[in-house]
Amino acid sequence: SLNSQNIISHLRIAELLAIYFQLEFFKEMFEELIFLSDSNPHGVAAMSHAYKYNKRNTFIKHGLTLFPLSKIPYDKIIVLSETCKKMYQDNAKVNLVECISHTQNKKMKVLSKNLKVGICLSKDTNNSRLNGIINKIKNIGIVSEVHLKPHPSFNITKLSIFKGVKVCNLDIIDFLNTIDIVVLGNSSSAYEALLEGVPVVYESSLDGLPYDCYQLLKNNIIIEGVEKIANINDSIYFTSKWNSNLLNQFNVNSSNP
Repeated sequence: SLNSQNIISHLRIAELLAIYFQLEFFKEMFEELIFLSDSNPHGVAAMSHAYKYNKRNTFIKHGLTLFPLSKIPYDKIIVLSETCKKMYQDNAKVNLVECISHTQNKKMKVLSKNLKVGICLSKDTNNSRLNGIINKIKNIGIVSEVHLKPHPSFNITKLSIFKGVKVCNLDIIDFLNTIDIVVLGNSSSAYEALLEGVPVVYESSLDGLPYDCYQLLKNNIIIEGVEKIANINDSIYFTSKWNSNLLNQFNVNSSNP
């Protein structure tokens, strides 16, 4: 018998095959494939097709995977930051890694009372740890609301056990536009939040990845611990050094990887 997970797996296989044969039909019309994922059906189909017909492939890496998932060589990978670039540079399957340059100056708005705090969840969220973080945030006097954004692969109905929070099944940019501060673990959403001007608070217990594996704490770009929300306006986000630290993390010619 098929359960819901098996049905989803079969649908993803069907999606992969449909995309692959669509590419097969139009294979004479293009010389290069540009894709945004190397793990979903679209990405796997694109990579396989590019390899079969010796087409150029360019992977625009949205997230921060620590290593390429595909066993097929990449012609080019475009990444968000110097940290991510260094993760790919020494891999034999990657011919060229380029980093998007972010040159605009970012300035955080001064925060006051009635703050809306968002929490971005990982695939392997631990309910007990999450509940502890939620309670700490609720006890901060200047916080009025706590919003949860589940990971795209997370079953949103499981979040009904958390009381007094709002569950927001929004696109990450729309989610960031509804909150004042975001709390997360090791996530590419940190980069999106910083570029949107939303302060990031790091909580390592929100996922199972190595501590500060993207070096955002080490490079003084984000702060750690939800208890610091109470004095957020005294944090590094409102110092003259913060913007240069951020640009050093992102820009191609960074001397501070």
